[in-house]
Amino acid sequence: MAPLTLSDIGVYPVKSMRGIYPQEVDATPKGLNYDRQWMVVSPDGSMHSQRTLPAMATIGTELTTAECILRIPNQPPLHLPLDGFTNGEEKSVHLWGQTLRATHLDRKIDSILSNFFETAVELVFLPPSSKRPLDPDYAVGSTIGFSDGFPFLVTTQASLDELNSKLTNPVSMKRFRPNLVIAGSQPFDEDRWKKIQIGPAIFSLVKPCTRCSIVATNPQSGKRSPEVLQLLNRLRVLKTSKINGVIFGENAISDFNGKLKIGMPVKVLEENQ
Repeated sequence: MAPLTLSDIGVYPVKSMRGIYPQEVDATPKGLNYDRQWMVVSPDGSMHSQRTLPAMATIGTELTTAECILRIPNQPPLHLPLDGFTNGEEKSVHLWGQTLRATHLDRKIDSILSNFFETAVELVFLPPSSKRPLDPDYAVGSTIGFSDGFPFLVTTQASLDELNSKLTNPVSMKRFRPNLVIAGSQPFDEDRWKKIQIGPAIFSLVKPCTRCSIVATNPQSGKRSPEVLQLLNRLRVLKTSKINGVIFGENAISDFNGKLKIGMPVKVLEENQ
């Protein structure tokens, strides 16, 4: 069997917009640096994602040493300072039953995004002072950004290859928006992993990732097709006392502070019994 290695890294600066795929990245217990640091919300603070605005999949993102750049189709790029806006207004935002304080950025940016989505939206930034706890059923002692529930999402290339072998039109891993992709495993080995080591970093895989309509959204066009979700409904349904849905990938936590690089060796330290 081939050795396990870290084969891809994904950072998604704005929740539900396109990601970037660096060769190396700084990681903290809160997640990869600048992952889900910004979020689109309705004027009342409710979260938007590709579930409600599929066209979010068509907006590109780029990180420089000073900015996050948004590339909206047929629009000039938008430049967001990495530290947020010093004159931004505090705003309550809501996601998955939690309310937290964010920084509302700029009315001009809101107007550009609202025109693109054809509905009123605002862009917010999560400042370092804002604390969002993990689900205590699975982990304690850490906070996260605007991700759905956990700081890291781990998938394996073999699992995607297995799905693609059954699809009429194969899809890319971008549909599943993982942070860390591992090569060299067998399909769905990650379901059994409890603790893994990637280079110097140790990750606990604490909960299977349940999937929604986002995996049906083409990340290039923003259009939806049902085939991927239909296949997952046939092959990957998990029903337990806490989980009821289709799954792909594993949510993970880590106490690591440091760099992760593509090509780092991966070891399975512990498996579920």
